[in-house]
Amino acid sequence: MKRLLSCAVVVLLVLTGAGCFGGDSSVRVRVLASPELRDLEPLLEELREERGIRVELDYRPTVDLGDTLAEGTGGHDFAWPSSDGYLKLLLRDRKPPRNLPPSTPIMTSPVVIGVTAEVGRKLAARAQTPTWATVADLAATGDLRFAMGDPVHSGTGLAALVGVATAAAGTGQALRADDVRCDRLSGFWQGHAVATDSSAAAAGQFVQPGPLNGLIATESVLLKLNASGTLPEPLQIVYPADGIVLADHPLLLLNDKQRTTYDTVVEWLRTERAQRWIMDKTARRPVNPDVPRSERLARPVGTALYYPDDLSVVRKLQENYRKQGTPDLSHRYVVFVLDYSGSMREQIDALRSAFRELTSPSTGSFVRFYLGERIRVIRFADQVLEQRDFTFPGDTAELEKTIGATDFGENTAIWSAVDTAYAAGADLRRSAPGSQVSVVLMTDGRNNNGMSATDFLAAQRTRGTVGPLLAIRFGDADPAELSRVAGDTGGSVVDATGRSLADAFKETRGCF
Repeated sequence: MKRLLSCAVVVLLVLTGAGCFGGDSSVRVRVLASPELRDLEPLLEELREERGIRVELDYRPTVDLGDTLAEGTGGHDFAWPSSDGYLKLLLRDRKPPRNLPPSTPIMTSPVVIGVTAEVGRKLAARAQTPTWATVADLAATGDLRFAMGDPVHSGTGLAALVGVATAAAGTGQALRADDVRCDRLSGFWQGHAVATDSSAAAAGQFVQPGPLNGLIATESVLLKLNASGTLPEPLQIVYPADGIVLADHPLLLLNDKQRTTYDTVVEWLRTERAQRWIMDKTARRPVNPDVPRSERLARPVGTALYYPDDLSVVRKLQENYRKQGTPDLSHRYVVFVLDYSGSMREQIDALRSAFRELTSPSTGSFVRFYLGERIRVIRFADQVLEQRDFTFPGDTAELEKTIGATDFGENTAIWSAVDTAYAAGADLRRSAPGSQVSVVLMTDGRNNNGMSATDFLAAQRTRGTVGPLLAIRFGDADPAELSRVAGDTGGSVVDATGRSLADAFKETRGCF
């Protein structure tokens, strides 16, 4: 009888998850998790001791984690990314489409930016309530150098990119593919000095000696960094007024056989005690409404931005990020070819206004000339009237004088002027290999002097690759001819008919 009772006790212990030796777990689950969750390991040890469930975390950056799970579970029972938005889009794009596994938010933290006191003062001087546009403007002028997760791998980095791009689009809705334009974020990326696989790794880079004065990460990472005592002064945390993407750290069930264990883990992690531990130890916000937020988390997160509902939008954002090219602006060169024939007299005020917005925006802007950027301006009519080089911000006044010139001609030698621009670009690429060149043409007329479009293309083919032609057309400009030449160079045409010339110019920014 005693022998039977002993066996019964053993069976009961196994079924309830209790171990026979030192509380060792009889239930083990493998979890594919974001690297930021390392700080939860002590809490998960308490879970093992109380419920007999051993949670083994296998760390992978959130975007990489999503790519992995789109192909299969890889033997994992749960997944714990910073957000499941990207994975949801991946699964929906599969053929046939797949649904997101059961998912439960465990804690939240908004993706924000921390800056030094000096940068904070500069942000405040630009705007009483800073926005992502204010941040982008400061980055473009060289006053902000920040670390951030690489959006190709990091969930926090991708969330920040979605937030900035959504704010730049200004639609108040989820991003569409047409909203993702290379011009909007080029200035912002000028300040991106360090890329890492996670926001926690970005924080590690920030504390190293160097020029960094900003860190884009989750609120929790910034609060913990401020409390760590490793900084000379705490970072000011900025919650951009134009919107924030929230990381809700959901736990996903991958293995249906572990459903009971999943429910137990979720229930335990959302208890008041566990939620208080998460809040106090990791500075993340509790999802349990019965747990009041601590003082350091009392601030509202502000406007929540929508995550894109189309995978192509995310892919386009990531591709534009990859195409940012060299951060050394001494190797980026834009040639503006501006029509000063007689018909342009009516457009000259709009042209001057457009350049004024690029040189000295009155408020935070996603589009402007960047610190150290070099351009050449070629004015033409019957022939080239003038060509000059400028570097920003030092040559701003001289550029305004050049754009303000009033010597107009009667004819329009479009392709001779463009040929001059491409000859200058070819010379630059020979003298400085690796340079990026783009040519921006603005015209309201048809070519009636000098080289023909065919002549230009023939001459250009002898030079080899120089860079794209981005043609801004309005008035009587020939759309077919401009499209043919722009397409041959890898560029495009921006139609300014019936719209602001300044907006048309801005659309060409960063597009090379």
